[in-house]
Amino acid sequence: MPGPREYGDGILHRVTKQIYWFLALTVCFIAAVILPFAATLFLERDASNLPVFALLLWLCAPAVSAAFFTSWRRTQDLDEGPFAAFGEGLKRNWKGALVLALPVAVIGGLTSFNFAYGGVAGVPAGFMWASAGVTVLGLVWLLHALLIHSQYEFRLRDIAKLGAFYVTAKPLVSLGVISLLVLCTGIVYFTFDAVLVLFGGVISYLFWNNEKPVLENVREQFVAQ
Repeated sequence: MPGPREYGDGILHRVTKQIYWFLALTVCFIAAVILPFAATLFLERDASNLPVFALLLWLCAPAVSAAFFTSWRRTQDLDEGPFAAFGEGLKRNWKGALVLALPVAVIGGLTSFNFAYGGVAGVPAGFMWASAGVTVLGLVWLLHALLIHSQYEFRLRDIAKLGAFYVTAKPLVSLGVISLLVLCTGIVYFTFDAVLVLFGGVISYLFWNNEKPVLENVREQFVAQ
């Protein structure tokens, strides 16, 4: 006959604890992106401001990396507070996250600008769509790289190589990243970008959960046991 249950091991307690964790992660994420996001509110939704939007999105990369780090730390210690883990991840990874995200931000800004003004400037449609494809692949690479960077202390050039390797080495994971990017685009298109920020904690966790096969393979293949 099983013994008496301990306080706090019931399903209601676990569900409440999980909801609290997601809410806390979202609060951390909002706090980390509040300045660049607030700056977007003062910009007109005009094509001439697309490079500025790309710059502001680039500044959000450390928050994404810290959210990934927090998600990973939860698997190591269920009782660790998300606030402490997020702060540690932000302090540890902010510089590398900005370096990794910079080329994608530049390419994304140029691609957006081409779509806005390419027709007037006579840029071939094939070139514009090719640059859009490169941007999508760049975002997939960046998500792989940020996930690896959030958990492993490799050199940035090695992280960049691993990110590129897993774009094709784990095609289902890469397709999962594209699906989540489509979801994010749809949220912004049909609602408002603030809604995406409000769900930042949950969406970051979904990206991290999708990337677990990549993280496990990195640990098996490239981390000394």
